Amino acid sequence: MPSTSRPCGVRTRPVDKYLGTWNYDQPDRDTMRNIAQLTCPDTRPGCDSANPLAPPGSTWQIPQIGRIVFSKEPGGKVVGRTDRGCTWRFTARRDSLQLDPPGQSCENQVIKSGYTITNWSVTVSGRHERETIVGVSHNRRGEFDFVLKRGARTKAKEEPPAKVAKRFAGQWKYAPADPWLRQDHHHGLLAGGGRWEATSVDHERRRAPSRPGLRLRTQCRRPDQTVRRQPPAP
Repeated sequence: MPSTSRPCGVRTRPVDKYLGTWNYDQPDRDTMRNIAQLTCPDTRPGCDSANPLAPPGSTWQIPQIGRIVFSKEPGGKVVGRTDRGCTWRFTARRDSLQLDPPGQSCENQVIKSGYTITNWSVTVSGRHERETIVGVSHNRRGEFDFVLKRGARTKAKEEPPAKVAKRFAGQWKYAPADPWLRQDHHHGLLAGGGRWEATSVDHERRRAPSRPGLRLRTQCRRPDQTVRRQPPAP
């Protein structure tokens, strides 16, 4: 009868496959890969959309970008730290990572909007990760249901810092602005109740409506391998 024992010295740890840096794959609206949806909660049907340019009751589709770094904590927990300044804790189950405890909250330091996540499930196959997220977005226009049904990430390969920095050196230009998709487009509220809007290509905020346009920005690599962004000449 063949032996079913493991070779000496080999120990399988269920959390190991999750550890490392994972980047969201390119969002795709056709398949809804990495496209989250903000919708009115059942308690506020037909509410003002989270998107100030959309009609009431509209669903706002938001592409998901960025990374999360999973590392191990004492006691078997896994902690995930995002590039948005949030920290989330998980427990490794038999086939997945599960947010534990549910109901964790954090404020996104980039967009200054808070989230409470009630369910976050992560599965991994090799270098590919799949995830689903359910939660509540605490938007300045109210609270909205947040759902990501088809999250997908790929594990990042470790590269020397000099090689990574080199890829960003050179001149870059913005793609044409798209106010509806909020692509290369900023907006905000003024103290007097008005609103300023500007494309990302504007060096300064302007109250006038934005106009699509292009400006070059130069990025250079310093000796310490950091990348410095130089604004265009006025």
